[in-house]
Amino acid sequence: MVRPSVFVYAVPWLMFKELWRGSDPNVAAADPDWKRGAVSPLVTIWWVLYGLVPLVGFVSAAGIGGQVGSGLTMKSLAERFRDFVGLNILLTVVSMVATVVYMRLVRQLSARHMQATREG
Repeated sequence: MVRPSVFVYAVPWLMFKELWRGSDPNVAAADPDWKRGAVSPLVTIWWVLYGLVPLVGFVSAAGIGGQVGSGLTMKSLAERFRDFVGLNILLTVVSMVATVVYMRLVRQLSARHMQATREG
């Protein structure tokens, strides 16, 4: 069974896809064809980098977090975190790349919107 939280998690991706299609400067304002427009791959790339990849970090952190109350000593807890240092560095780099992709996505989306509304 698919949990409702999975659907909520997909909302930013779906929202940006719709924003991208709706800001197409080549489609008239009342034309229903905007719903069939192509979406930039930046939308999916951002969502994967920002949303899906960090789930790996959450799962690994949840595994450690679940053991905190089970009599784990500070030393053994620190060793567990040390075991995941490579993963944490990788996730930090992925987060930085996700930020760059997001900035590019927002700039392109803003440019499309300004062109479509004749603001710029």
